[in-house]
Amino acid sequence: MSAGTCTADGSSLTFRIRRYYDPATGQFISVDPAVDQTQAPYAYVNGDPVDNEDPSGLDVCAFGICLPTPSLQHVSDAAAGFGDFMTVGGTAWVRSEIDSAFGFPNSVAYCSGWYAGGALTGLGTTLLLGYGALSAVRGGAEITSVEDILANPELLQGKTPAEMEELVGDTPGWRVEKLGRGSHQGQGWVLREYNDAGNPTGRVIRWHPGGGQHGPDPYWRVSSPDGGKSGIIK
Repeated sequence: MSAGTCTADGSSLTFRIRRYYDPATGQFISVDPAVDQTQAPYAYVNGDPVDNEDPSGLDVCAFGICLPTPSLQHVSDAAAGFGDFMTVGGTAWVRSEIDSAFGFPNSVAYCSGWYAGGALTGLGTTLLLGYGALSAVRGGAEITSVEDILANPELLQGKTPAEMEELVGDTPGWRVEKLGRGSHQGQGWVLREYNDAGNPTGRVIRWHPGGGQHGPDPYWRVSSPDGGKSGIIK
């Protein structure tokens, strides 16, 4: 069989990095290879081979509950799982080439929970990085006020009028209205700012249902005296 696999070819034995384990008997078929150093042949089951078991070769399990003891092997497996996921197997190939060139035995337990945990950590990291990149494209900020929209109208991309009304519709000095002219008069969604005298300030956020000169699809447009009109945002 190949080192690092879970099941030995042609048998029910499983390989646990340093020795083979027989799930039928709940025992390893050889002595703990570290016994000369530890002087504790049953350390892997916390000194109780009758009531405890260790199917991974690294944990102490009793009554169906496994309590992992962090070790260099755990850390190595987790790091390998993380690296292999992030590099799409690139680090596994590098390890294989090094092991083959120098005759090193494979030291990664690919079937261990620590390796799987490392891979899951890589997945979570990838998702967070992807979200961060998307936020950066949109300006690196979420919509918390109308000022965010005026500073970066692209934040409106993919938003609906209902979402925007919930987020900023009750902003003091701003009123929710409908389009006041054109073929879609009385439709759409408009958020307009008024000064203390009740006059429009020229700062407006509009959602148009589409079908006009800008095409059939709905779109957003932002206007302000300082920034002028934004482009069409769909």
